Amino acid sequence: MNGLLLSQFLWSHHYEVLTYFDKIIKQSSSAITNYLEVGGGHGLYISEAINEIGNQTKYDLLDISESSINVAKKMIQNDDVTYIHSDIFDYNPETKYDFINMGEVLEHVEDPIKLLKKLYSLLTENGRLFITTPTNAPAIDHIYLFKNAEEIRNIISLAGFNIVDEFCVYSEDVTPERAEKFKIAMIYASLLSK
Repeated sequence: MNGLLLSQFLWSHHYEVLTYFDKIIKQSSSAITNYLEVGGGHGLYISEAINEIGNQTKYDLLDISESSINVAKKMIQNDDVTYIHSDIFDYNPETKYDFINMGEVLEHVEDPIKLLKKLYSLLTENGRLFITTPTNAPAIDHIYLFKNAEEIRNIISLAGFNIVDEFCVYSEDVTPERAEKFKIAMIYASLLSK
């Protein structure tokens, strides 16, 4: 987790996605009263949300990994965050969320559509989901390997979401044609609505 946290600032494409998230949170902050972070990992994104939105919002961080939750607690250092150690499919809260953030989790599951549908059920009617996921990024823990942004868009649509806004950035400074030809990794980020 510490290495992933450092990559948010050292790798330009990760930093650009963080900057995009900050822009989305800033635009959405007045409508967020219940915020959920799924797979909170290092805690940077929820920390950014807290800094922008403030303490009037209820913050929950859910992760299947207890060690990730412990790392996030050290990063966040905010007693107002509720930490939930659970599988997302076992999580059934009493209230729905205005905003859910799930960064780089879709590639770690066998059925991304099922996961997106679960998140759909956790959103308020006007709620928003912010996701990021890589393409062409084979790793031992990446179970689902996305090939391109269009494949991600199709999964988003099949789960019932609409794309409000999106941002794509390659890990190398190349043209989209060259990136596609050589299967250069890309991070896809988008804001979704019901």
